[in-house]
Amino acid sequence: NVAFLKKTKEQLEEEESRALKRTSESLEEKAAKKQKLDEEVEELKKHL
Repeated sequence: NVAFLKKTKEQLEEEESRALKRTSESLEEKAAKKQKLDEEVEELKKHL
């Protein structure tokens, strides 16, 4: 029973770390997209 609980806890921690990794990856993607948009806006401003 204790072994089962320990295994379950390990699985939960593993899923949590995977979820955190996904979250940080999507945040990085958002930041990259925002930076790209900002650069495009600056480029457009130069032409106005």
